[in-house]
Amino acid sequence: YGPVPFDQLLDRRLLLLNLAKGALGTEAANFLGAIFLTQLWSALQERKNAQATPTYLVVDEFHNYLIPAFADMLSEGARVGLHVIAVTQYLNRIPEKIRAAWVGNVDAWAFFSLGAEDMADAWTLV
Repeated sequence: YGPVPFDQLLDRRLLLLNLAKGALGTEAANFLGAIFLTQLWSALQERKNAQATPTYLVVDEFHNYLIPAFADMLSEGARVGLHVIAVTQYLNRIPEKIRAAWVGNVDAWAFFSLGAEDMADAWTLV
């Protein structure tokens, strides 16, 4: 294990992070996810070429990794080639600032097995 070479990851590389809470513990998984997202966002912002290789970020249970810059990643990511697929089971766990950035930059929505409260929230999104 060593440092993550973000410049190489952004140049057509693949990285899968298994941040399973069962293996790492909740706090460690959330902490590592937040560190990774912060480092990734920093590396993306340092790109010289806005037309660089697109970066696709898939974040399952993204409400667990809500770093302060997540709203910026969602609203400004396209200019540095970032495309985000953010998945959550709990709409009500997303802070308003991040929710506004998320809602304002979504191209497609998919909802499955919604409870009554989330169904009402989802209805306002579409």
